[in-house]
Amino acid sequence: MKIIIIISEYKPYVHPRAHRWTAIAELWAAQGHEVHVVTSTASSQADYILDNGVHIHRAGVGSLKELINQWLSKQTNKGIVDSGIPKNTTFSRVISFVNDKIWRKIMWPDSAAPWRKSAEKLAQNIIENVQPNLMISVALPYTNARVGQRMKVIFPNLTWIADFGDPFALNAKNDLNNAFFYENKNKKSESNLLQHVDYLTVTTEETRKAYLDFAPFLAQRCVVIPPLFQQENIESTATEPRFDANKKHIAYFGSFYKEERSPLDFLAVWQQFLTQYPNEAEAFELHFFGNINPSLYQKTIHVPRVTCHGLLNRKDVAIAMQKVDFLLNIGNKASIQLPSKCVDYWASAKPILQYRYAENDLFDAFFDHYPDYHILPHQLDADTKARYLYQFLTKKEVFFVKNIIQNKLNPYSTAVIAAEYLRLSASLVH
Repeated sequence: MKIIIIISEYKPYVHPRAHRWTAIAELWAAQGHEVHVVTSTASSQADYILDNGVHIHRAGVGSLKELINQWLSKQTNKGIVDSGIPKNTTFSRVISFVNDKIWRKIMWPDSAAPWRKSAEKLAQNIIENVQPNLMISVALPYTNARVGQRMKVIFPNLTWIADFGDPFALNAKNDLNNAFFYENKNKKSESNLLQHVDYLTVTTEETRKAYLDFAPFLAQRCVVIPPLFQQENIESTATEPRFDANKKHIAYFGSFYKEERSPLDFLAVWQQFLTQYPNEAEAFELHFFGNINPSLYQKTIHVPRVTCHGLLNRKDVAIAMQKVDFLLNIGNKASIQLPSKCVDYWASAKPILQYRYAENDLFDAFFDHYPDYHILPHQLDADTKARYLYQFLTKKEVFFVKNIIQNKLNPYSTAVIAAEYLRLSASLVH
């Protein structure tokens, strides 16, 4: 089979969608499929390369911020491996202000809008020359799906699967664009787009139900394909994190967003814990691994025994997850989304603390039978939350049964997930 994947940020980006589709594309290539990826330019990356059997084609920039970052001598792109923690310079503050307070308030539909024309031209050229059987657009950003929509108009017989890791118009919490100006336009655009898809794929049943309320005509075409888990082969070249061997460490892995998922409330709990239990707290340190924007980062640096490590490659993350003693998840404020890291957390066999906002958080449901999972509700008072954190960090160790861990992971393997997309394609006859 010949497959084209439209994704604005692919390898070397390591955020969840880039990781998911790199793993799937490389598996398909290993199985003998011809896979072409249309993506944006990235520092030190050729416009075309055959990488692990996958044809990677690059054109245009994925966002205004990335365009600015390409003018810099040092990579500071959000999502790029080893880009480090945000730098508090005058230049970085100006860039963040322009991007967050001006560009994001006027652009539509999202930060990837500058990439659309380059992507459409490149995708059309590949489709005309390769004549693929299947096209997959990967959102968010929503711009990727709009590129897919344009290709479907030009090539109506090409099977199109629109994969949405997160909703667009239904995403009320995350500031994808200026909802005050664009809320109606968002809904009208996405409703129109969804009428052209052969299949819409989402990661949770709750997201599927939300889409069916929004677009009932999708009843037979909206399918749940869950998060992906890929076991990393940890090599000797991977970087070991520098942890104090005399301390115990609790770590959060993932990105932060100002509205949907912020570290600030938990940092308040951490500070209360340090104050309320000063002697016991000396034994513990808190770590954040992943993207954190400059404004949030500046609010973490003055909190005692907190370290931000920035975005690492997945092998380094796997080692760090092995080395820490506890895992922290900060829940979403919306209840229809499930963070893709849930499968990595399950595979860790570590004690997990969930700082929960939504009463029906899907993260809780996913860990329903996990042996050592604990929920800290945001609604509790400060003293109670600090006491709960203390009890979690000082409790007795729980024994994990390997079969329980492995059996849960089997449906989330790359092979199973990749096969689901091909099954959908095979079910369509034009």
